[in-house]
Amino acid sequence: TATVTYTNNTNAGTATADATYAGDANHTGSTATQVTFTIAQASSSTVINCPASVTYTGSAQTPCTAAVTGAGGLNTTTTVTYGNNTNAGTATADATYAGDANHTGSTATQVTFTIAKANQTLTYSGDYTRSATQAVRMTGQQTGVTDRTPTTCTGAITYALDRNPLTGAAGSYSISATTTSANTTNWLVGNYIVTMSAASDANCNAASINSVLTIAPNTSRARGGGFY
Repeated sequence: TATVTYTNNTNAGTATADATYAGDANHTGSTATQVTFTIAQASSSTVINCPASVTYTGSAQTPCTAAVTGAGGLNTTTTVTYGNNTNAGTATADATYAGDANHTGSTATQVTFTIAKANQTLTYSGDYTRSATQAVRMTGQQTGVTDRTPTTCTGAITYALDRNPLTGAAGSYSISATTTSANTTNWLVGNYIVTMSAASDANCNAASINSVLTIAPNTSRARGGGFY
């Protein structure tokens, strides 16, 4: 045998093979006719990795990655495209690698992940001074204000007291949540537990928070921990 020498024999394309025999005591040397052969592109593999679940935020969710591997040390990433990835429910993730000089393209198996409803976080901001003969009103219920997170939750916000402010009877007593009209005056002096509730919607779970509203005698201040 004689040694074969090669050119262009690593990357995909056409490689060449040459060989020369120097001869021996009984034979003259010879050179082979050059031979070519094809190095075909190797395959690639694209795999998507996603968490099983993320929580609704009001923004598009993009938690996945797509890894591409192949012969010769191919190790890269490609772009993930999403479907239904903003609202609560099932989102989809897809990815395709176009290929390169040495590797064919590949398409990942679609992956799904869950966007879970958000737990609303409710906050009261500020206090409101009221005495027993002044009207009490609740504020902050308008859509888009920062009294809850995520702010894109749309469930109605309502307020209720733990007793009737005029009779003192225990029970859930709804109170107006408008900024344009005041509630009735002449409340009974004392402490009231005010419950602010946000209803659930397609993307957010229901939530509630309590605060204490103090109605003081006319000569004093009434200060609440919320929208009072």
